[in-house]
Amino acid sequence: MKTFFLIYFVFLVAGNAFSQSIDGQISGRVIDKNKLPLPGATVELSGAKDTLYKKASDQNGFFIFTGLSTGIYSVKASLMSYKTAYSDTIRIDSAIQKIELKELILMGDEISLAQVNIRGKKPLIETKIDRVVMNIENSILAAGNSALDILQRAPGVSVENGGNISLVGKQNVIVMINDKPTYLSQSQLAALLRSTEGSTIKEIEIISNPSAKYDAAGTGGIINIKLKKNSDSGLNGSLTGGFGYGGYYKTNGGTVLNYKRNKINVFGNYFYNNNKRFQDYFIDRVNESSLQRLFFSESSRAIAKNISNNYRAGIDYSISDNHLVGATYSGYTFNQNEAVLTNTQISNSSGLVDSSVVSANNSKNFLSNNSVNLNYTGSLDTLGQKINVDLDYSRFTGDQFTAYQNSFYQGNSGSLKYQQFSRNFSPYSIDIKSAKADFAKPFSKNSKLDLGAKLSSVRTENDLTFERLENEIWNKDFRLSNKFIYTEKILAAYINYNLKLGRTSLQAGLRTEDTRTNANSVSQGLITNKHYFNFFPSIFINHELSKLYQLNISYSRRIERPNYQDLNPFVYYLDQYTYGKGNPNLNPQYTDAFELSFLSKAKVGLSAKIGYSDTRDAITEVILADTAQKSLYQMYENLARNKNYYLNINISTEVGNFWTSNNSIGIFKSSFSAPNIMDESFNSSNTAFNLKSINNFTITKTTSAELYGNYQTSTIYGIVKIAPRYTIDIGLKQSFGKEGQADLKLSISDVFNTYTRKISSILMTNPYFVEYKNETQIARLTFSYRFGNKNNKNRSDRNGGADTEKGRAGNSKN
Repeated sequence: MKTFFLIYFVFLVAGNAFSQSIDGQISGRVIDKNKLPLPGATVELSGAKDTLYKKASDQNGFFIFTGLSTGIYSVKASLMSYKTAYSDTIRIDSAIQKIELKELILMGDEISLAQVNIRGKKPLIETKIDRVVMNIENSILAAGNSALDILQRAPGVSVENGGNISLVGKQNVIVMINDKPTYLSQSQLAALLRSTEGSTIKEIEIISNPSAKYDAAGTGGIINIKLKKNSDSGLNGSLTGGFGYGGYYKTNGGTVLNYKRNKINVFGNYFYNNNKRFQDYFIDRVNESSLQRLFFSESSRAIAKNISNNYRAGIDYSISDNHLVGATYSGYTFNQNEAVLTNTQISNSSGLVDSSVVSANNSKNFLSNNSVNLNYTGSLDTLGQKINVDLDYSRFTGDQFTAYQNSFYQGNSGSLKYQQFSRNFSPYSIDIKSAKADFAKPFSKNSKLDLGAKLSSVRTENDLTFERLENEIWNKDFRLSNKFIYTEKILAAYINYNLKLGRTSLQAGLRTEDTRTNANSVSQGLITNKHYFNFFPSIFINHELSKLYQLNISYSRRIERPNYQDLNPFVYYLDQYTYGKGNPNLNPQYTDAFELSFLSKAKVGLSAKIGYSDTRDAITEVILADTAQKSLYQMYENLARNKNYYLNINISTEVGNFWTSNNSIGIFKSSFSAPNIMDESFNSSNTAFNLKSINNFTITKTTSAELYGNYQTSTIYGIVKIAPRYTIDIGLKQSFGKEGQADLKLSISDVFNTYTRKISSILMTNPYFVEYKNETQIARLTFSYRFGNKNNKNRSDRNGGADTEKGRAGNSKN
């Protein structure tokens, strides 16, 4: 009922805003000195109080401002490589409501095209007051790499083994693609990001403290990956192909196409990736019970061949200059064949090897996704009143098959005692539906109201069958088999008010979300229903100290719901003595986050953020000992408290005309507490820092280079300690053609092959050490060619409303 009244209030306000009557009109046309129309010119309307509204001229150079009130106005038109043109002063009153201006003639500027290109190039790292933007469109190191590889280079971002992403020391980060949550588990998200080619990405937004406009999910912040979408007139596109080698060969290739004519814009892309890779890991641990103390030493190598296909197609249709509808279809397939060979030696307390186990496991994993987005954008007047509507449907399907063969030997290399054979089948599906509407109503240049609502529905089903080979017959093990069905419905509404007073800007927002979930473990007869209703306030205050310096303070409250698969109580085995399981008793975690930031736009760009967050019922990955099974297992639990303090500094500078350097320094302190882990109270605290440096070098007009370095000190997260690690990447680019439309890029990641992940337990009663070494030292050569018309850009990327839900779906652990 609370939600109903809030949404009623939201749309009541919207209805009042719509009802205001404004009927003044100013129209005109922008042309060049040869009387030819200039589409895509920026036309700005100013009032007596310097109120400014902007729009672009259409393909015939025409523009129109409607819904104007009585007053005095002026118009100016501008376009890159042309001199700005101004109109005479215009007055609108009750007697003269519609005015058609004389043609605005833009004269050619003396600036050369080469100068324009240099000025128009975006820096690799842009620091804004509310986010950091990584413009990787032209990055050398992005060539041939996946989205997951690129994320590791983003300021403040860490990607651990298996794809676990953290931001300024905080985990539970929501990853969005084109402003839409992905609703995937950690392993599924990693598979999606590995199948997303870096050459398809335009930019990555890093938002450590989001406003009420965003879904409240993501207590660690939001990472928004924006894909490229060309909107130039005519036929445009690019072709990309490359290969690489680390421990094994890799290939990738694809194309981006766009055709725009009159009111229709059709676009699409396709990318293929074939990546064979390895992972080595080692585990040393102690299993201690009342009867005996055993030492386990495990070494393993996994070799996986991943083949992915990623595709996207869409159409936009301009009903008029102010109204646009569009449809987008996107999807991908991911196929993985993996073979894992593990040797486990078991020693007694005297250090003698008592027995050993050799495990040979083979798995096949298939994942596919098909998504559809329908959207509408309407500009209701020239003052900025706008409405956006998105309808989304997405379906994930997958299937995993794993065969286990365990051979038990006497002593280190003694005779074979016996063998065990088992297998599991795990098909699953995830259906996501969402509808959202956003409305913006400017009251003046200095005040604006944003409000909206969203409804999302998710259903996931996983059917795990575990079988053992007994007397040459496969028999189902009902203890380890389980069917799990999970449904979730969220009804949300938000309101944001923006006000500017002199040099100070204020944004205050409130979001409410009503969540209803049902988790049904069919085989175990366990049903868990939950219903919770929450308010999520946010406030942002920004003050311009001068034209070059800004100060911002913000607060927001957020929620992190458990991933669907982490609620599934089934057990999945990596080998005989290592497994993971879900936790149906997981509760959502809540975070209150505060941030103070400083931004300098001086020649040496500087930004600094100081933040604090307090999380209750922190959802944390724990690795514990199962002494009865002599095993080590992984699961997620709610720890009582997690507090984070962080300082992040970004410095960008230019050295001469040939060297641009972007450097990020992060210092963060994280503390955890829990009343009971393995029958003891738990408290941990750790201060760590991270250093990242990205350097771009202009060698000649057509040759450039890139150097990246990353160093991370030792960190503690929950009950796990992660050792220091570092890496260095290099890249070289050579451009060809009169306009540089062809590029050849050579990159080498982890040049010195130093990036290794080592973790250990900080619990005295749960001692273990784990070392992971992935295939990180990889050389890649990529060629790309761009073709088509490069003028008349008109529309930016379209983003739908279902991406948050896509990020929490469940799958097997890779």
